[in-house]
Amino acid sequence: MGRSPPAKARGKGATPSLRRLFAAIDARDAPRFVAFLAEDATFRLGNRPALQGRAAIGAAVQGFFASIKGCRHEVLGSWQHPDCVVCHGRVTYTRADDRQVTVPFANIMLMRGELVSDYLIFADLAPLFAE
Repeated sequence: MGRSPPAKARGKGATPSLRRLFAAIDARDAPRFVAFLAEDATFRLGNRPALQGRAAIGAAVQGFFASIKGCRHEVLGSWQHPDCVVCHGRVTYTRADDRQVTVPFANIMLMRGELVSDYLIFADLAPLFAE
């Protein structure tokens, strides 16, 4: 039984495709973001229920974007394998009251070709919504 080649470590920062993905998120552009996803993709943010399909994911992401004034991701490291991309960093959210909140994140993206089939985000968003 053959083994998959080891994941390729990327130094500090993101690959060009990750930069485009996070640029869409930081622009709060839900249609551009879901274009990175397979039509039947699943998406889970933190401990929220998983969503299935571009339409459901796009609607939820657009609702989240509407709840904040902005966001900015800084990818500190990423690792790429033909079937998976893993990255971690910091995201700074600007709340509706203009307060900024920075939290660490880790994302796992299972790939189907060039598209994300499963997008898992591990981040504690409680500080974003705290009073």
